Amino acid sequence: MKIKIVNNLDITLGTPINLEIIDNTNGSQIGTLQYGKIQTGGEEEKSLDLSGKTINNNLKFIITGKTLGSEGKVITINTGSSFKISVSFVNLKASQANAYISAKSFFKTDGTTITHQTFKINSAAINNGNISFNINNNFPFPITLKLTLPDVTPQGGGEPLTRNYNIVENSSISDNIDLSGYNIILTNDSLRYQTEVTISPESGVSYNIQSSDNINFDVSISDLYIDSKSSSIIVNQISIPDIYKNINFDNFSSVKFSSGIIKVRLKNNFPISIGSPFTVELIDGNTQNLIGTLNFGKISPGNESTQTLDLSGKTISNNINIKVTGQSSGSEGNPVSVDPEASCEAKVSFENLVAEEANAKIPAQTYTVENKIKVNSDSLKLNFAQIESGLIKFNFNNNFNFPIYINLKIPNIVSIGGDTLNQRIDINPNSQQEFNIDLENYIIIPINDSLTYKADVSINPDPNQFITIRSTDFIKIDATVDRLKFKEVNASVNLSVDFPEIDEELLSEPPDELKNFNLDNVIFTLIFENMPANLSVDITIISIKSGKEKILPIKFGIAQGVKDSVVLDKNGVNGDMSSPTIVDLINDLPERIKVSGNIKLFGDNVSLKSTEKLNIKYKVKVPFQFSLNQTSIEDTVKLDLDDDTRDILRDNLVRTNLIGTIVNNTPLGGELMISAGDSVKGVYQDLLTSPVGFDIANINASGFTTSPKETNFTFELTKEKFLILANANKIIINVTLYDVAKAAVRSTDYIIVKDVKLSGTGRVYIKDDNK
Repeated sequence: MKIKIVNNLDITLGTPINLEIIDNTNGSQIGTLQYGKIQTGGEEEKSLDLSGKTINNNLKFIITGKTLGSEGKVITINTGSSFKISVSFVNLKASQANAYISAKSFFKTDGTTITHQTFKINSAAINNGNISFNINNNFPFPITLKLTLPDVTPQGGGEPLTRNYNIVENSSISDNIDLSGYNIILTNDSLRYQTEVTISPESGVSYNIQSSDNINFDVSISDLYIDSKSSSIIVNQISIPDIYKNINFDNFSSVKFSSGIIKVRLKNNFPISIGSPFTVELIDGNTQNLIGTLNFGKISPGNESTQTLDLSGKTISNNINIKVTGQSSGSEGNPVSVDPEASCEAKVSFENLVAEEANAKIPAQTYTVENKIKVNSDSLKLNFAQIESGLIKFNFNNNFNFPIYINLKIPNIVSIGGDTLNQRIDINPNSQQEFNIDLENYIIIPINDSLTYKADVSINPDPNQFITIRSTDFIKIDATVDRLKFKEVNASVNLSVDFPEIDEELLSEPPDELKNFNLDNVIFTLIFENMPANLSVDITIISIKSGKEKILPIKFGIAQGVKDSVVLDKNGVNGDMSSPTIVDLINDLPERIKVSGNIKLFGDNVSLKSTEKLNIKYKVKVPFQFSLNQTSIEDTVKLDLDDDTRDILRDNLVRTNLIGTIVNNTPLGGELMISAGDSVKGVYQDLLTSPVGFDIANINASGFTTSPKETNFTFELTKEKFLILANANKIIINVTLYDVAKAAVRSTDYIIVKDVKLSGTGRVYIKDDNK
């Protein structure tokens, strides 16, 4: 109890001032208070502790004390002045009271907390759940209670959930409200509820009230299930419970990989991030050995992440355990809606697996191997062929631990009767077998340049037995065509053969006699009959002399099935007057000659038979007509005389003639000169004072000789000329041929210098003993 004295007198109160509080009902003293000096206009407040005291509704306050008056001062006293006492009660709490209670209402808002260890609800649609109220009225009079849940409304729309209760004195009631079909909104994890309590005590009745009397309100929520898809929640950071999954394989017991990967793709369909870390462990269930670990970082909502595990060199059994661990950062304070069907989608795939070795069950199976045997080339494409002889050689290699059975078909090889070629071959485990097919009298019809064979390969191991297979195991089929010889073919031909290249030295030092001869013509003729295909010839002849080249291109074509010929002569190729010509090249007396090029045989639907031969003829005509610039022909004759003979000739010859005969069987005229000299010194001198001329032989209208002409000559040698001859060891006969514009010569033509001798007069000494 607080009691305040306010001094409104014109004089000071105190000291002291005593205050006594009396229970006016029974005259008992409740307590006393003492105040000090209180100046005019001042005040002082004292408190009296009422703890443990009982008071009635009638109190008396007695104030005693003194005043110091005006303390010798003259004052004017206001008759209306006074001092007053004000009483107030603070923090009263009664343990018991007898009181008259008036009817009244009071309002209170409170809340009940709804929490979860992994998320906070912001708003939620309730699928199932209850909110329970237990209301205790401990007062000695009845109450009326209106309960309102302002944040609980029907999902279809409407007013907040409200309940009204009438509770008699000193009693309690309970209520269980089904929240199914309602929406709720939480504020700071709390669901608000409001109570409006109205009390209606009986008028004029004093009620005994205890401190323990109250209205007790208990709230509980049970079995609350929310529609997360239609709710807004804040998800806390959580650790994801370990997830285990086992995968078993029935078709193998173990496998070792030489290469390959396991790819794991995680797609986050949750509205919250997962990961950082998020770990997937693969564990061999038989050995408990760790196969590998995949670590994922943070995966945001709607995103995905892929990690791969390299299986190279790893051996796994047919029992694999998968362990998934990780955590989530939640919704990071943001409200989200959670689809109950949402998940973290995981996709596991194996890529590029190559097993080094496996122990597995191999099911019975048949598969087809299809391959081609190339029988055509760029130059020959068969349309049809009847085979005279030849083989297809197959080499089968079975490296597996079980037998294989092969049904071989070659659809484009048929017998003359039209039956397709079929063969059955059985190959033992871990074995190699060769198989030859004789193609005699078969017909082949290639498709796309090849023979296609189909091998239906069947295997039938024990399905309940584990068989060891390795990456080096294989079934291999090789096929080749060997020594094919055809009776008849029809083909598209495009043969191109390089002409054998020639690069030869020809006349590095031609005889001087040839340098002035020029052939008038050379005729080379090629004749082609009944060509089975088109023919194209492209050859280049190059003559090289003193570093300079003359190029003769020879190009011509022959149509399929016709007779034709090609002529090379002084008029070019087939008279095209191209230059140079074959005659130009020969007359040039080349030091080197080069020949290169190619010949092509081409055409479609070319039919060839082994009984038919290609007919190519040729002929060469050299009408040995030529032109000639003046030239000389020399011949050297050794003069073999002993010294005595030479002395006799020098001492006794008085007059000497050099005589001889020239026989000319050529269309060429000329002149003769004879010289003599010492071959060691290399000095020669003419014996004749002038050359001996000779005429051409008798010739016909074509310029060829018909009979020779002889020319005799006699020259008297002077003493000086004779001594030259007597001292010489060699004689040189030189024939100079005159220029000729055109001449014809044959291998039987000749020029002969014959019967060359000395004729003369000399002294003869006869020794006679008697004369």
